[in-house]
Amino acid sequence: TKVLTASKKEKAAFLNNSFNKPVYNLNPANSALYKYSELDKKHLSEVWFNNFCYAVRDTIFLTDIDAMLDNIRQREIINKSYNINNTLALAHTLGLAVSTEAGIRKLSPSPSNDNKIDIDMLTSWNMMCGIAEYTNFLVQSLSVFADVSIFPPISSKLTADDDEQVKQRVWSYRGNYEKLIEELLKSKAKIVHIQFQPSFFSVSELAYIISLVHTQKRVLITCHNTELLSVSSPEELAILNRAYFAVHQEQDLKCLCSKGFLESHIRLIAHGEVKFADHSATQVRSILSLQNFSPIIGSYGFIFPHKGFYETIQAIAKLKKKYPNILYILVCSLYGNSSSSQYYQRCKELVSTLEISENVKFITDFLQPEQSAFLLQACDIFSMPYGKTNESASGAVRFCLALRRPTIATKQNIFKEYEHVTLQITDNTPELIANGIEELLEPKNYAAYMSKLDSIDENSWETTARRYLSFYNELLGDEVLE
Repeated sequence: TKVLTASKKEKAAFLNNSFNKPVYNLNPANSALYKYSELDKKHLSEVWFNNFCYAVRDTIFLTDIDAMLDNIRQREIINKSYNINNTLALAHTLGLAVSTEAGIRKLSPSPSNDNKIDIDMLTSWNMMCGIAEYTNFLVQSLSVFADVSIFPPISSKLTADDDEQVKQRVWSYRGNYEKLIEELLKSKAKIVHIQFQPSFFSVSELAYIISLVHTQKRVLITCHNTELLSVSSPEELAILNRAYFAVHQEQDLKCLCSKGFLESHIRLIAHGEVKFADHSATQVRSILSLQNFSPIIGSYGFIFPHKGFYETIQAIAKLKKKYPNILYILVCSLYGNSSSSQYYQRCKELVSTLEISENVKFITDFLQPEQSAFLLQACDIFSMPYGKTNESASGAVRFCLALRRPTIATKQNIFKEYEHVTLQITDNTPELIANGIEELLEPKNYAAYMSKLDSIDENSWETTARRYLSFYNELLGDEVLE
């Protein structure tokens, strides 16, 4: 979608930029950050080309695309001994070829700007936040159908510079909404889409925004945590029911209905699934100099006390007696608050106390999804044994399952939709985690869970975007909100 909607200059640079992202070399002797060009060039040219093929297949819908790519692979990759410069030049040339205006109209016709829906979205953006990642995937997928203007909170800790989609940062968490409401009312957009998390607004503040906007705009709220949407009075509920809601799971819909929300105003829109190029663990381990480790266990997500990383470290210490070359990779960003940093320190101290520093590697930088995916594909199993949480959905576990590795999770509502494809343990104790890892490492069990992963009903971000588009059109078709 970025290629198809970018400027000509951006199109020309797209593939070259995408092939120059850094990755980690996790060799214990040298864990610095390297560029791809300083690593195993033969394997990396193949990795780059696989990624390119994946991107082309995902963008261009031609029946002979696979044959064309296979022909290019033979001619340009294998026959030229994986020359990186040739690979990049080829990618650049093909990127230009498929980025012409005529090519775009032929291969992926999109609606004109006149037919796009204007959306104002209140959300975190360019921030270390799971909802910011959710919104980024959604907005990218919506861009063919909608012009989305982002209204994020004021923040001094941005992960990237704001682009033209960001209209203004005029509000703060828990306050300063007057200027925001003024801007929303001036906007031509007929829909205000709010990504709701209690840390962004209290329920009373959410009701306040709705009360001032709903007479001129349709208000849609994606509720990422229905348990914490607590209503204080019938009057507040009446205001909230002037808005519409999207939730991720069936139990979220039931939860809102039990609190008095109108079922006719709620739509079930599942969390989108990320898709990545498939790299074998053997291939990635060779690139990252991890050939001497086995098995490799991974975890992903922001570092928070309920995530079960501390308990997984204890489980790794237990398993080291049976698997002396076991490795635990935590691709887990620090969130930037005291809770996250203190938990990280506790985990590091535990590693030192257990004398397993060679068996545990922390990666706490905030990486791009493609970088995290590449690192995690070195793993055999993912450990996601959350403690008790009221969250409705986990983007982190979806990310792991998209990488097609057997995954351990705890038995609770946040993981209920994946209970048939994950090994769910009753509690996140070190003993149960260790037992779960051993169970999944049994060849028959490993094969069985890999097979289950193949049966996942993929819910791409494009599908999720189309469901939101349908909801938008439904709202715009309503003349009056009862």
